Amino acid sequence: MSRAMRVALVVVLTAVVWTPPAAGQETVEFQLRLTRGEVLHATFTASGEIAFQVADQRQTSSFTVEAREVTRVLAVDSDGTMTVEVVFEEFRISEGGRTEEAIDAPITLKVRPDGRVVERQTGDYAEEDFPFAFPGRAARIGERWTRQTRIEEAGITGQGTVTYTLAGVERVAEGRVARITYAVEGQVSGADIGPLPPGAQSRATGTIRGNGELFWAVERGRLLRLNDETTFEAQVEVSAQEQTIRVALTLQSKAQRVPLPAERVTVPAVSAEFLIAPGKGIGPFALDQSVVDLTGRLGHPTSQDPTPGRRAPVVFWTNGLAGLVDTADGNRLVGLEIADRRYRTDKGIAFGSSQGAVLMAYGMSPARQEITMPNLGGARILIYNDLGIAFAITSDNQHAQAGPAHAPVGAVDWITVFPPGQAGRIYTLP
Repeated sequence: MSRAMRVALVVVLTAVVWTPPAAGQETVEFQLRLTRGEVLHATFTASGEIAFQVADQRQTSSFTVEAREVTRVLAVDSDGTMTVEVVFEEFRISEGGRTEEAIDAPITLKVRPDGRVVERQTGDYAEEDFPFAFPGRAARIGERWTRQTRIEEAGITGQGTVTYTLAGVERVAEGRVARITYAVEGQVSGADIGPLPPGAQSRATGTIRGNGELFWAVERGRLLRLNDETTFEAQVEVSAQEQTIRVALTLQSKAQRVPLPAERVTVPAVSAEFLIAPGKGIGPFALDQSVVDLTGRLGHPTSQDPTPGRRAPVVFWTNGLAGLVDTADGNRLVGLEIADRRYRTDKGIAFGSSQGAVLMAYGMSPARQEITMPNLGGARILIYNDLGIAFAITSDNQHAQAGPAHAPVGAVDWITVFPPGQAGRIYTLP
């Protein structure tokens, strides 16, 4: 599922239409106003229905998505440029009677107060504006502005125009809320209909139509609610071995975003069986146990030499637990590691949690170490030495794409606990 459907159809090129506001009329100035350490929550729901037709055969399928959208403000520079992380937590996809949980790849951006993206640090966010295209100057009610945009959804791509209208302004206790409506018109340029035979080529044409509304807190400078509906109608021609197959494809999607008060966001309790306890242990496995003790419970482990940048060799048991061994005593543990979503800290951090979630939970200034694992790729280690815990963050695509057992770039791939103050036994610290 693309970012366009999850948040809003946002823009990549600059505006076309503008009429200055008439004298004496109320105007709205759009500025992104977020402060360091802020965390914004929203519920996000989406649904889609896809229909394929080949000759007289027609097939349909549908899906729904539920998630909590979390925006974390990691830094604000002296010029007002904000570093924001946006990630969908508790991400669930339902299709064909089955519901699966997924890990969303965090998007980390540096954004100016005028909404322009100046740097993309993680994630696949391609747009030039966040969270949507501002008009670039004060707008009055009824004012319109347009942008050209790249559109992508469920494998269908195209180009289009988004026309925004400042439809009204409401006054609430927290200040003014601007209601912006938008319409999307575009042309399909490509469609992924699945694996093609060797040598086959495909060509797609069609139309994109959509509309929606969003609500912007003017004085607070942030997105509130969003509703979006989009229809894609595409005709795909697949040519192979002097034969052409024509496929008609229709996708209708709906999305909604609703703010979620912080007091309604809670961290679920963790049972002792799956608790990652900094400085103590992981579940029933404690740091003061020996390698022999754990081998008696878990079976004979496999071993691995230290990864470049780490001092301690590692042993792996079949249940997924890993032990870091003292180089001077092969029976003594200096750390334990886990990469399993069932295990989490009492702050809710687990495999797949975003880097921003770790920083907000445990502090913004951990010691950091970059390591590169042979045949696997890079990881950034966030080390909280005084607490006795460290988080390995996937830092490149090679690592992220090594298989489903690895987290996306910007997310926790494994967690290490060790005796407080003894990180130097595991890591090459400055």
